[in-house]
Amino acid sequence: VLVKSRQLLYTHFMAAYYLWRLLFKENQRLGIMNQNEDDAADLLETRIVPLYERLPEGYNWPKLDIRRLRIMNEANNSRIVATSSAANKTRGKTYTLIWLDEFGFQENQKQTLKAALPATKGPKAKLIIVSTPAAGDVYEEIGRKELDPEFEVVERMIGVNEYRNRRGHCVLYIHFTAHPDRRTEEYREAVIREEGQEAFDIEYDLKWRTIEGKPVFKGFDRVFYTRDYKRLRGLGKRVLHEGFDFGGHHPSYVAAE
Repeated sequence: VLVKSRQLLYTHFMAAYYLWRLLFKENQRLGIMNQNEDDAADLLETRIVPLYERLPEGYNWPKLDIRRLRIMNEANNSRIVATSSAANKTRGKTYTLIWLDEFGFQENQKQTLKAALPATKGPKAKLIIVSTPAAGDVYEEIGRKELDPEFEVVERMIGVNEYRNRRGHCVLYIHFTAHPDRRTEEYREAVIREEGQEAFDIEYDLKWRTIEGKPVFKGFDRVFYTRDYKRLRGLGKRVLHEGFDFGGHHPSYVAAE
């Protein structure tokens, strides 16, 4: 489990790691799992495939069979598979690795974890969960180990603490200060000015906290933009515009004429 600060490029790192294993390791079945296939496939399309297309010329790279939900290297019988956490998609299948990206902001975390764990039961199989902190769900239960007496903590480097128990479960806290250029008070102040204190505490300082009371639309004026619904007499032929933003940090809904 990687509990990480924002903007440390860990999604890019994991994409590069998966591509490296696909190219140079034999008999790999590398899974990218999300609650739906479209989100899982997006990591193939926007992260892994562009890395492969930008590999330097002059080396005899293996030719990959690239499709929407999988990338296959027939030369070494290795593949990357994008899959959903639906039971019928993972039943009876085993993986070398399964990667859950931004797991803290996924819906149905319990279902996804229930599907991923049996698929990584092999002696060398691993489940890798990466996300910034998100309180109040399964991710907090498995990632918040600083108060768990079963886990011993070791500082691996500045900004990186490892929590590990005797059963081999490992949680890495990767603080923004792991980046040498971000250890200054100027950087901290700049982020707080741009994103606010609460967002900084959670997404950079790795605090397990739920944001409350922060407005989604900073320029929203209730008097100017709203009317008493009791005064409405139906839309008639007027068009009702609806807008949705289900981002993990500030989900919102807007209805307007």
